[in-house]
Amino acid sequence: MVILQVMAGLAVPLAATAYTGHLSSFLRESYVAIRNAVLWRWFIFNLFRLWKLPDLSSVQGRSHLLILGSSVAKGEGAEAGPEPFLGWPQRLEAALEERTPQKWQVTNAAVQFTQSFLWHQLITTKATADDLQPYSVIILSISVGAEGFTFIQAEDRLREIAQHFLNYARKTVTELRAKMRPGARLVLASPYAHDDYTLQHLAIVEEIRAEMATWNEVDYYIDFLQDGARDPKGHWPEGGSRDSAHPNSLGHEGMFNASTSRLSSESTGEVCRGDHSFCIPNGGNWLIKDSLRFPEAIGCEDVRPKLAAASWPCKFRCIICILCKGSTKGPLYRGSKP
Repeated sequence: MVILQVMAGLAVPLAATAYTGHLSSFLRESYVAIRNAVLWRWFIFNLFRLWKLPDLSSVQGRSHLLILGSSVAKGEGAEAGPEPFLGWPQRLEAALEERTPQKWQVTNAAVQFTQSFLWHQLITTKATADDLQPYSVIILSISVGAEGFTFIQAEDRLREIAQHFLNYARKTVTELRAKMRPGARLVLASPYAHDDYTLQHLAIVEEIRAEMATWNEVDYYIDFLQDGARDPKGHWPEGGSRDSAHPNSLGHEGMFNASTSRLSSESTGEVCRGDHSFCIPNGGNWLIKDSLRFPEAIGCEDVRPKLAAASWPCKFRCIICILCKGSTKGPLYRGSKP
């Protein structure tokens, strides 16, 4: 009887403690949710208040390249790894400076935490046609991994997020194309690796990759899901990540190599034709490597006799064809032969 009385006496405080524990957990989760919502709104407010493209009117004698995207396009993660602070954008800038006949001014306007919807809004409301006129080349690199994709497992929800990403990425590309000057080249990058992808995620990401490659507004497509920039599971290569969402300098090197990799029929089997009939076997390398192999490419008419008989298979878009299309000198190239 005494034992029953003691147990009865403990029941009320124990129940109260359990209730308090649940309440405490609820309040803590609510606080975190409210804090995150406030921080996100503050980020959005500052993003649209502060983001703008620089005035390049005083920069003479250079071709201008603009990089847009989220944190990976900024080079985040490259502070870790064997070659600190050499992200793929920094490697590209260095290669353009060292290995191409022109002088380049690279503007990196990528912003951490941004998603496809935000880039559509930024280009629509914060970038005028006058702002984009100086740029010969614009690269857009965003990935569905930044859309909360990896936190979801349900197939229907994953496809909903994928469609949302594709819709706003396409709108962003369309808006950029409408505002870019005639002859400027728009380069789109595919989604890239993420250590939290499951095989289910990867299958949908590869569908996104394939669809983005078909967009007519795009002149050249960088495939960041090539071997060397990812493993078979869609994760960063071994030893190539700072965290699940960001490559380290080694992973960034893989992305840079993917942006300049050999084009082959193994990807799509597409063969360049018509205005795109002047591909070279290493077509995607032109900006970095083929200016050494074919320095006369600065005058495309000199390349045509070498290449006109060739019908090289090209992956998505071949940049040498884009540079040559419609002009004896590609619109990115100024001056005489080196």
